Amino acid sequence: MLPLGHLSLAYLLYVGYAVLESRHLPARWSLLPVAVGSQLPDVIDKPLAYWQILPSGRSLGHSLFSFLSLCVVTWVIAEQLRSRWPSESWQDRLRGATPVAFAVGYLSHLIGDTYEFLLLGDLWPARFLLYPIYVVSYGDETQISPWIRLLTIYRNMDTHPQLTLLLVALLGFVGIRIWMRQSTS
Repeated sequence: MLPLGHLSLAYLLYVGYAVLESRHLPARWSLLPVAVGSQLPDVIDKPLAYWQILPSGRSLGHSLFSFLSLCVVTWVIAEQLRSRWPSESWQDRLRGATPVAFAVGYLSHLIGDTYEFLLLGDLWPARFLLYPIYVVSYGDETQISPWIRLLTIYRNMDTHPQLTLLLVALLGFVGIRIWMRQSTS
């Protein structure tokens, strides 16, 4: 998946989670950790693979071990912030921006990169999820920088592979905002 596809999938999954868990739609602060989590694996792996520090653009950041480690770190940081700022307004803001939002965003990225393999029952191509136990190397990633590759792809949005997902997420986002404004007035 591409960055906007990952962001769209993360947003839709988190909206679904938030509605089921709290019956409230996510807004503002709670969407920031979702967005960060949805992009972080590629932000870690793609540049480091281009600079030949990592063996591929799906390695360290795409590992389930990194996912679990970063979720624990995020949870510890959130707990520290909650105890440091006892005011109600800060607790309300941090309650919305929970480690769960980050975890949903991050996990959605991993799902987005593996769902095709998993649906086919072919687990071998998804072995990068177990990095460093399995090291997968793709030779073409070091030829073109990741930012140039993205600029080339996004130059023509009508050929974006996740265009339908982007439109569903955008319509959902706008629809939720309109509905929230109408319900408060």
